[in-house]
Amino acid sequence: MTDPAPSSPVHDSHALLALARGGARRVERIELAGRAYWAKRPGTAEGGRWHAAQALLSRTLPLPILRPTVSRGGDAAAGGEAQRIEAFRRAGFHVPDIAARAPGLLILSDIGPNLGTVRQHLSAEAFGQVLRMAAETLGRAHAAGLVHGRPSLRDLTYDGRAIGFLDFEEDPRAVMPLASAQARDLWLFFCQLAAAGVRPEAQGAALVAYRPFLTPEVQAALRPLLTLVAGAGRLVMPLARPFAGRDLVAPIEASRLMRAGLSGAA
Repeated sequence: MTDPAPSSPVHDSHALLALARGGARRVERIELAGRAYWAKRPGTAEGGRWHAAQALLSRTLPLPILRPTVSRGGDAAAGGEAQRIEAFRRAGFHVPDIAARAPGLLILSDIGPNLGTVRQHLSAEAFGQVLRMAAETLGRAHAAGLVHGRPSLRDLTYDGRAIGFLDFEEDPRAVMPLASAQARDLWLFFCQLAAAGVRPEAQGAALVAYRPFLTPEVQAALRPLLTLVAGAGRLVMPLARPFAGRDLVAPIEASRLMRAGLSGAA
């Protein structure tokens, strides 16, 4: 069961569009009648050396989970994000209201601080409880047949009552099967936790919270990736550790933790 979605307040879309008109930043905060909103202007289609390398790797290794997801940019990206927000809302999850819409522009309601901000105001124990809520909520979303695309600390929120989802800019379902996309969600979530220096015991507790929702299909999509990354880490890290940054270390640590924590699950 998902938490019932709160009823949406009435938003003055014309006034919001007027406030956002002329803005240049990709994401900016605006206020109207004491409420906070976020104006989002998707830029041009993403891409670059990392996406090219990921595309090459996905062709070399037949793992759908490695296929790159690139935002289409512009109004196509804004429209796709709006559709994914509404899919989560229909399933009862806490997401922003689409307060106003114009070509290449989304204005979204504020649904509380992201988990990166929440972490700064909580004890490690209290934040661990929030992470367990986040993992359980992600699991419920997956059980509902949904995919977020990039569930990081900055793209999940907590308002003291419920976990919310932000930034549906990536659409892995466009390039991979559902099970692979959900496996990618889960792996990216724990890669983000490792990169942020979240304690391994807190990560392990969050993984336990997700486990009831783990399907055999998602585990099958995850298994070769975890084996590949964890195995590569055993070969690379003894030599690379003195020079490696968190971008390299975090996926290896996350893959090792997930491989151990999901052993025998589902």
